[in-house]
Amino acid sequence: VLLVSLIIWIKYCNSYWERRGVPGPKPWPLVGNIGSHFMGRCTLGATMREIYKRPGVRYFTQRCTKETDTASGRMLERMEYLNDNREHSLNVQHPRRNSKTCMVFVLSVLVSYSKNTFEEMTIQSGDRLGTYEGYPFVGMFRATQPVLLVRDPNLVTQILTKDFASFRNNEITVDKKSNILLGHNPFVLKDQEWKDTRHMLTPGMTNIACIFVKFIENHPTAASDGIETRALTKRFTLDNVAKTAFGVDGKAFESYEDISDFNKLVDQFLKPGTVQSIFIALTQIFPGIVNLASLSVVKPEVESKLIEIISDVLKHRRANNVEASDYLQFLIELSKAKHFGDTEITAHASTFFLDGYETSSLTLSFLLFNLAQNPEYQNKIREEIKKYELENKGQLTYDALHEMPWLNACLYESLRVTPVADVLTKRCNEPFEYTATTSDFKKMSVKLIPGDVVVLPYAMTTEDPNYFESPKKFTPERMFSKDSFIKGTFHPFSDGPRACIGRRFAILQIKLGTVSVLKHFKLSVSPKMKQPMTYIPYHIFNEPKGGWVSRLATVCLVKMFEVLLATFIVLLVLWYKIRSYYWVNRGVPGPKPWPIVGNLAEHLFGRKTIGQVITEIYQKYDEYPFVGIFRATSPCLLVRDPEFVNRILVKDHKSFYNNDFNIDKKKDPLFGQNPFVLRNQEWRDTRHMLTPGFTGGKMKDIYPLIVGVAAKLVKFVENNPSVEADGVNARELTRRFTLDNVAIAAFGIDGKSFESEEISEFMELANRILTPGSLNGILQQLTTVLPILRIALSVKMVPKDAEHRLIEIVTQVVNHRASSNLKINDYFEFILQIAKEKGLSNIDIAAHATTFFLDGYESSSNVMTSLLMNLAVNPTYQKKIRDEIKTVEENNNGITYETIFELKWLDACLNETLRFTPLFDIMVKTCTQPFQYTPDSSDFKKITVKLYPGDTVILPYSLLMNDEKYVVNPKEFLPERMLGKADSNRSIFFPFGNGPRTCIGQRFGIMQIKQGVAELIKHFDISLSPKFRYPPKLIPLNFLNEIQGGVWLRFKKIGN
Repeated sequence: VLLVSLIIWIKYCNSYWERRGVPGPKPWPLVGNIGSHFMGRCTLGATMREIYKRPGVRYFTQRCTKETDTASGRMLERMEYLNDNREHSLNVQHPRRNSKTCMVFVLSVLVSYSKNTFEEMTIQSGDRLGTYEGYPFVGMFRATQPVLLVRDPNLVTQILTKDFASFRNNEITVDKKSNILLGHNPFVLKDQEWKDTRHMLTPGMTNIACIFVKFIENHPTAASDGIETRALTKRFTLDNVAKTAFGVDGKAFESYEDISDFNKLVDQFLKPGTVQSIFIALTQIFPGIVNLASLSVVKPEVESKLIEIISDVLKHRRANNVEASDYLQFLIELSKAKHFGDTEITAHASTFFLDGYETSSLTLSFLLFNLAQNPEYQNKIREEIKKYELENKGQLTYDALHEMPWLNACLYESLRVTPVADVLTKRCNEPFEYTATTSDFKKMSVKLIPGDVVVLPYAMTTEDPNYFESPKKFTPERMFSKDSFIKGTFHPFSDGPRACIGRRFAILQIKLGTVSVLKHFKLSVSPKMKQPMTYIPYHIFNEPKGGWVSRLATVCLVKMFEVLLATFIVLLVLWYKIRSYYWVNRGVPGPKPWPIVGNLAEHLFGRKTIGQVITEIYQKYDEYPFVGIFRATSPCLLVRDPEFVNRILVKDHKSFYNNDFNIDKKKDPLFGQNPFVLRNQEWRDTRHMLTPGFTGGKMKDIYPLIVGVAAKLVKFVENNPSVEADGVNARELTRRFTLDNVAIAAFGIDGKSFESEEISEFMELANRILTPGSLNGILQQLTTVLPILRIALSVKMVPKDAEHRLIEIVTQVVNHRASSNLKINDYFEFILQIAKEKGLSNIDIAAHATTFFLDGYESSSNVMTSLLMNLAVNPTYQKKIRDEIKTVEENNNGITYETIFELKWLDACLNETLRFTPLFDIMVKTCTQPFQYTPDSSDFKKITVKLYPGDTVILPYSLLMNDEKYVVNPKEFLPERMLGKADSNRSIFFPFGNGPRTCIGQRFGIMQIKQGVAELIKHFDISLSPKFRYPPKLIPLNFLNEIQGGVWLRFKKIGN
């Protein structure tokens, strides 16, 4: 089911743009349209370039199955050759005769043969691929994330400036709590928080630029050492950031070979660790995972060290009353006005790492590279330097640097030819619609909704010949008239309100670095530089492959990924190996677990129920008071000693306060308030609040409502034409009965379950919530075995649509009773009174009413079905109950609330049913306090177990009640054993739990079961239908013990 659901989900996700009417290439599962990037063959930008220019493989496969020209003929011959020599089962035919077979074969070739074969085929027909020329936008998939690749510059301009309000946030999401420093960067901040921070920091960026000129001009090694490599530009920009933003000496130029401590620290800041890298990669395939894990992108130890550096500098300045003219001093003054601490100062200073260090050093490297390839422009800049130095008495001032036209033109042309980043991604936060208006594009419209991602292809438009003549050529002259460029085609620092806040500082240091080099050196391309320049595929920026230090710092990420994957697998194996000795190290006996599935393999594979699996383990360790087992990867203690059970449920209840069931109340506001799943004080408060609603007095008020539903049940059976022939499914019959009881008692409405053979609206709603066998039910069962799946799959106990409908029903009933001043003695009225006293919302009212679905509907109908089945198999007890009913009615003028509990044989049959065919096999509790147990009984070996908070214990209810040590002839249905003795041994018989956490709704459940069965026994003789196979089989992957195929019974009318 999960596999089918995954395939359906992938196909549905992959049709996202097709459903919107947006053209685009067909995505591959999981990797989308960036498979080449994921395989490490090219950068993400290079992959998007291919889509910007042409659609890719989909059109190639379509044409190779339809055309018979020379190129495709050669290709088909190649396929036939491969087919003949590799013994493929597919028979390649002419594409016009069997296009489907050819398509399947093409796909098999893609999977079966090397990438070189595929590349050869692609190259042969690449010139015939269709293009997206003329389309204003293209819908593509970045892994599983649909993104809109914008081709129309006018749309780019609208996104960045005119309609900025609809795209005010960048796509990247960072958790501020887990990323204290990176989380304050204006690039990742969103909405009002971004506005406030940018407004706060902008004055500092403006003022510090002028002050910083003198620092770089007086730098002792900026020019003398020469700037030829990527590593050297990093040293240059790092020292600038260290001195300006952190008030320390970065010491980047103290040694040619060694990297300074501050440099190492910054590199750790910008390079995520192993876990972070895997997480970042996963977010490309599964974007929703970023909301499920608050992972720190920056290692915590790096954050702590940076905060420590800032704190030391601040202490020094405060202690010595030092005021420096740097950016850190600006932040200090700002902190006084805005009242933030050292951590926030460090966070804002760290903004320089991206804006002032990494991107600036990369831009400076590209500029020097382009100037080295085009020496004529070096000379033009040198002439400018001489001119402005003469005008300013040998000094290059801040104003002079910004006035140098050739330096400015070369910088911007370098940003165009060799951009630092290829794309800018924005997230839509308001509904937006765009229709292309220029004649250059097709008249197409697209509607974007909040959450949609758009990709602005900066690098693609700057190399598009439609906008730039000879785009591959480094021609700085074109930048003298850059204001005439088509808007939306050139925005190296972005545009509009979210343009880069640190661009002044970046441009300043890049220009000063370039000038310092050109004044003293003539640049040329080093022989070590690989030509043409290629980029590292997985880098966030366009980082050149090869070179000097960069080659050592960026090992091929494909190999690194393999190493990381192998390391992860080894660590996983080691972890599981250690985990599997959990009980061995505690001295607890138990079977050896299998990897991943633990001791429940046959249950997880759907071969046996969890009770059947546990039974085998229970019987194998007959002499032991407890057994250590594994529920998947979770260690659990299977308790065999009844005294130990009693200690857990009653005597030492405080050490096992909680049931082993976790529900996120935010995700499940209705089911999350059920007393069964609540924990600690929250459970105590809720149970104390709800208990008055389940007292004998309250049940007596509700009893007439149950009597009315029971009368409908009898009439429904009487009018069923097949009750005496093929019989009816008692499971569905009892569901209708208990559902109508829940509807009228808990929600104050008529469930209408007996109005027709069809399922009523309320029953359909109930089935959406709790009916076993549904996908949600299977997922719920799996999450009880593998709890981590609840987080990974975001499984809700109550589906969203059912949740909304229940709240809507409750709201309607509340409004009706309030407007009509109507008061009814039912459970709903009790909840309304609590709501008034406690100030509860309609959602809270719906949550407490929903408690009845578990206690009053599904479990009660299941037990009632089993009771009817057992009575059908043992008709002697039907007669005993029928005679008992007759006697009570004669003595009391009918059955009342009091007398329904005086039917001893009915009570005995019910309790024996709870033992013989139990509703559940096990009860699972969580240890909340340290606990130690040693058995006193001579029936068990004297061994001791120590439990700690978080340990899980399993109480095998059905196994204890069917153990020959405690029950005589446990395989026989003998209600006699329950006559007056059901409460004699609660250590082995606890169908409703025991101790403080006994089921709060047991009175209601028992009352309606007895009333329904009494009415049926009174009017009908019940027997098994030929359609029903006895003994029955249970559904393996079900939370409760559910019989396969239902329970089919005959109901023969009894005369007066």
